[in-house]
Amino acid sequence: MIIKGYFEDPFMGSSMIDMKSFLVNDHEFNELTKEIQETSDFNKMATSGAMIHIFQKSDHQLSFNDLSQEVNQKVTLGTVTEFVYSQEAIYGFMMILQNMLSGFLGAFVMVLLIVALIVLNYNISHALQLEREDMGILKTVGFTSRDLRLSQMMQYGVSVIGGMIAGLLISIVLTKYLSLAMVTSTGLLIPSHIPLGLCLISFFIIFLIIITFIILKTRQIAHIAPIQTIQTSQPQLSPLQMKITPIEKKRFIWHLSKRQLMAGERRYIGTFMIAILLAFFLSLVGKINTWIGPYGEGLMDAFSVANHDLGVQPMTNTNMDEIEELISSYARIEGTYELAMQNVLVNGVDYTANIITNPSRFHIIRGQTSKNDNEIVMTEYVASDLGVDIGDYVHIIHEQRNADYKIVGIYQCANEMGANIGMNVQGYERIGQTDSYIWCRHYILSEHSMNETIMQQLQQSYPLDIAVHTNSWSGLDGIVSTMNLLMVGMYGVVGIFILIVIILTGSKMLSFEQRNMAILKSIGLTSHQLRLFFTLRFTMVVMAGSITGTILSMIFADGIISSLVAMFGIGEFYSSLSFMNTILPIFMITLLFSVFAYLSSYKVKKVALTQLIKGD
Repeated sequence: MIIKGYFEDPFMGSSMIDMKSFLVNDHEFNELTKEIQETSDFNKMATSGAMIHIFQKSDHQLSFNDLSQEVNQKVTLGTVTEFVYSQEAIYGFMMILQNMLSGFLGAFVMVLLIVALIVLNYNISHALQLEREDMGILKTVGFTSRDLRLSQMMQYGVSVIGGMIAGLLISIVLTKYLSLAMVTSTGLLIPSHIPLGLCLISFFIIFLIIITFIILKTRQIAHIAPIQTIQTSQPQLSPLQMKITPIEKKRFIWHLSKRQLMAGERRYIGTFMIAILLAFFLSLVGKINTWIGPYGEGLMDAFSVANHDLGVQPMTNTNMDEIEELISSYARIEGTYELAMQNVLVNGVDYTANIITNPSRFHIIRGQTSKNDNEIVMTEYVASDLGVDIGDYVHIIHEQRNADYKIVGIYQCANEMGANIGMNVQGYERIGQTDSYIWCRHYILSEHSMNETIMQQLQQSYPLDIAVHTNSWSGLDGIVSTMNLLMVGMYGVVGIFILIVIILTGSKMLSFEQRNMAILKSIGLTSHQLRLFFTLRFTMVVMAGSITGTILSMIFADGIISSLVAMFGIGEFYSSLSFMNTILPIFMITLLFSVFAYLSSYKVKKVALTQLIKGD
């Protein structure tokens, strides 16, 4: 057949679903059907059939369970269909990548908004402290507190609006490239136009949050008394500032930095909090990236019934010894088991039953695996869906046969978005036949890197006799590369934010300390030493904040991620420590803050000894 064009298909066009579709005319369809029926050496997996779409009436809004039970009272779908998918399950598969990106980016926006509020808090506090005397004078000539607060809101509000407009223009450009990049994973050409209505609502909410924060922060303007402000323009020392430790000659810069931190602790609290937030989020994303794995093996293990490297399903009376001999020539076989996936009704609802010859390989979360012929395990999704738990009994129907089974465990398998159960072979034999070509033999190999090579060799050697697959999706590479790109992009954005934080806060800290810098220069310290002194303070604060954020991530991140991946049918998330989620966030955040702090301190060179004469 000749390819005449392309069409959109979000269901069988998505790379997240291993079923692909193409459109043919009636003549070509009849020819293909005839070839399937009449040609003995045609691909054994080819068959003719139809897809039934069931819709509810507009005045009926039943849940999938209720609808499935109602339909199965009239006709048992499991006896006449190969699979039954709910619309939610289909959307779940199609939208895995989009939902992951949306979740991460949404959380990242919230983190950056909090960072922006911390920086804004510091800038407003700094402005009020420096302009306190000026505001007192303005009050004496007739300006009210309301006028002064409105002035603050105007200058910051204009900056926020300008930033939103710039961000909108940048997003217009980026969405065009994003739309093209998502075609291969979604099967859809996502419109590249910006949803202005949604954007305006989002901008309004962010603007409202910032303006509300400014209103609350500038309330202290009302407490500025004109005469007292003019008479007491020099800031008073806090109790902590009065208890400053002496400077020792040994490790002079260290002790000087420590002294300055104690003297201006309030100016560094915001930087400390920013480091905590950034380290926490980057560590969280690093945990997910580590869990997914360099080749996506972690994600696939979560979606698979049991771990494996290669699956071989005979379609004819195939000599499996020869196949295993071929596999062994590339990699040692370390384990094997057989798996079948059949559609069953559990309490009247359609689910996939995973039948395994070695039930100890199920990913059991709690309880135990199914050892007897009347025991099954199920996912958290199914247990919640049916309102059952370990110890309860369910009624299962398959191939006009039925039996009752006891739930003995909850296991992890996100296949079908978690809509599946697990049973052993003896349990399945109570309701189904095991002598047909339903079994797929799974292999655990010593060399995981050889999986694709072995699969290709088997397909070439046995093109019509077996179906071969690895523990992967067609869209897995897209997920892995997207997550890697997301990590790089987030570190880039974090770097830009750190630069902005240093520009907005570092210059103001230096303005506070001009007189101190002049004094230190007068006793012999060079500009380079003073810049190191300034940088070291940031390094100390940021390192402490980054370590704190990483520790908090170790404690809380797994629970947060578990709630996120639950939408994909993944019951529990457990991470392991790695360079990417522990050391890298601390190192990168500390390094970026330190480098930018040193670069921004170039103004120290311009600090002259005349500052002492001016009394600034």
